[in-house]
Amino acid sequence: MAHEIHITKTGSPDVLPPREVYAAAEAGILAVDIWKPYPLTQVPDAQQALESRTAMGPIVLRPE
Repeated sequence: MAHEIHITKTGSPDVLPPREVYAAAEAGILAVDIWKPYPLTQVPDAQQALESRTAMGPIVLRPE
C-alpha cells in the first residue's frame, strides 16, 4: 500500500478487506477524521451530541 488511506464520515473511497485496514494502521498510513474527542468524564455530553445530531463526524472517548 503506497497511498494514504482516509476514512471519513462519508466512507472511504477505498474498499479494503479488514486485514489491509489493520496493516495500514500499523504502517501509520491510516487517517481518520474525528469530529471531537471527549474525556470519559464527559460521556453524557458525547451521547447528547450524538443523539441531537450536532456531532459533525465520529466522536472519540479518551481516558484522562
